[in-house]
Amino acid sequence: MRKWSFWRIFPAKPFLGVEPMSNSFPSDNEPGPLALIRERDLAERWKKSLRTLQRWRAEGYGPAYLRIGGSIFYRSGDVLAFEAQVRFGGENR
Repeated sequence: MRKWSFWRIFPAKPFLGVEPMSNSFPSDNEPGPLALIRERDLAERWKKSLRTLQRWRAEGYGPAYLRIGGSIFYRSGDVLAFEAQVRFGGENR
């Protein structure tokens, strides 16, 4: 006797008139603005402690972040935008 399976009873079918979404996520070879940066990697990039980043999040300071499964990630586009926002001196670009 076969095990019961939701997908055997209700096979996945595309909706009528709706095209499947293309994979718009960047590959590992092409980091884009949606590429995710781990909390630990950002702390290393900025030469700050993990605790500093955690405190900044609690205070509402720093770039926007994602909490996925208890882990913290930052989008590279948000990190670059935050860095540009807090930049001082030099030429205006």
